Amino acid sequence: MGEGQVGFVGELIGGVLRTRACGTTAAAVDEATGQLTRSLGTLGIDVAVEKRTIDMAAFQAEPLASNRIWIGGEPLEALLSASVGKGECCGSCGDAECRTATVDGTTHEARPPEMIVRAGLLAAARLLG
Repeated sequence: MGEGQVGFVGELIGGVLRTRACGTTAAAVDEATGQLTRSLGTLGIDVAVEKRTIDMAAFQAEPLASNRIWIGGEPLEALLSASVGKGECCGSCGDAECRTATVDGTTHEARPPEMIVRAGLLAAARLLG
């Protein structure tokens, strides 16, 4: 991402949204991107989204790479002082445990739009410094 940009990089499994959590998070990224674009555009900050996929072999090697969001070069969890955990997958991923994020005492399998917006605003504040 370039100067004056808040970027989202999300990693999903296998080229398709295989799990409910990944699909819900992808939709939340889209919604949050729209909200942040409207809010941050007036400050001259562009919001860019890059969605990446990980194949099943990479997922099986590192399940916590799924459903991961980076904003402005930092993991969403770091921006929100959240912790990363593991949760039971909905079945599409076999026996693997999927990535969760615990923010303010609440654990999320899927990231809600308001969590992503909050992290995006914190990244923008750092950018404006």
